[in-house]
Amino acid sequence: LWPLEVARVYRDNDLLVLKDGCMQEVVEKFENPDGSVAYMQCHKFLIHDGRGGRYVGGSAVEVTERVHAEESL
Repeated sequence: LWPLEVARVYRDNDLLVLKDGCMQEVVEKFENPDGSVAYMQCHKFLIHDGRGGRYVGGSAVEVTERVHAEESL
């Protein structure tokens, strides 16, 4: 689904949530199909099921314009 270098960053962020059990807020970079770069602000959190399974849940909001504005400052 993602290029290997991008998938590794996403996976590392997920593993941090699984390891620490704490919510993580990160900005993740990705490339659109047209080749342009975009950014998502992600909130990742731990989910437990009834059998002791641990999973990463999350939500994301596109923040590309914000990132570009911050870079220009």
